Amino acid sequence: AGLDPIPYTAELAQRFSNTALAHRTAQIANDGSQKLPQRIVASALARMEAGLLPEHLSLVVAAWIAACAARGGALPEAHFTDPLDAALGELFGRNLPTATMAEAVFDLAGFANGHAERQRLIEFVATHLVHFKQGGPKLAFAALGIGNEPPRLAD
Repeated sequence: AGLDPIPYTAELAQRFSNTALAHRTAQIANDGSQKLPQRIVASALARMEAGLLPEHLSLVVAAWIAACAARGGALPEAHFTDPLDAALGELFGRNLPTATMAEAVFDLAGFANGHAERQRLIEFVATHLVHFKQGGPKLAFAALGIGNEPPRLAD
């Protein structure tokens, strides 16, 4: 609704490159289960209701799930925190198939509960999770046609 994503992304890249703000940018990663529903999941559902694909928004949810699952392995255990950490850790320890795990995370976090497009959104997220598992962020981005060029800073 009036947001031009290219300049906004460039502005974020410039802001995040400021080392004086490191403590603030670190806060962005915390509490994903509480922030994603209204910021990302709701937007993805709105796109789907409008007949549009939620491919980039569902990538955000998949990236959060992948990052949560990677803590204590590829990422430091305390890299970020979430109120559902204990339950998420137990869930990831069960080594569920990707689609089942995506649905279990949605259930646990309450993402899109009762929404008619919920299952379809879970399927988008699960597809991205497969890409993350098979080739990391590079494959997940490439599957959406996103290259490796960093965002340009606004002039």
